[in-house]
Amino acid sequence: MTINDLLIDGERKLKAKNIKSFHLDTQLLLSHLLSKSKSYILAHPDDEVNIKLQKKFNKLIKYRIINKNKIINNNLIKIKVLKMNKIM
Repeated sequence: MTINDLLIDGERKLKAKNIKSFHLDTQLLLSHLLSKSKSYILAHPDDEVNIKLQKKFNKLIKYRIINKNKIINNNLIKIKVLKMNKIM
C-alpha cells in the first residue's frame, strides 16, 4: 500500500464513525507513525509503506475511533499516539 492508500482508507474509516476531523487526524497519525512531516506525506503519496507499518496504522485508526471524544488537537493526538505505541 502507498501513503495515499493509507490516507484514503484511514479517512474513510474515521468519517464513517462521524469524526469531524477525519482528514487531519489521519494525516497526523500517519505522519507520526512514519516519522515524517505532514507536508512530506502529502508530497509523497506514492511512497510504499511496509506491511508492519500498515498494521500499526490500522491499530492507530481503531484506537482513534474508540477514543474519538478524547482527542481534540494535535498535542493530544501525539500524547495518545505515544501511549498507543507502548501498547503495540
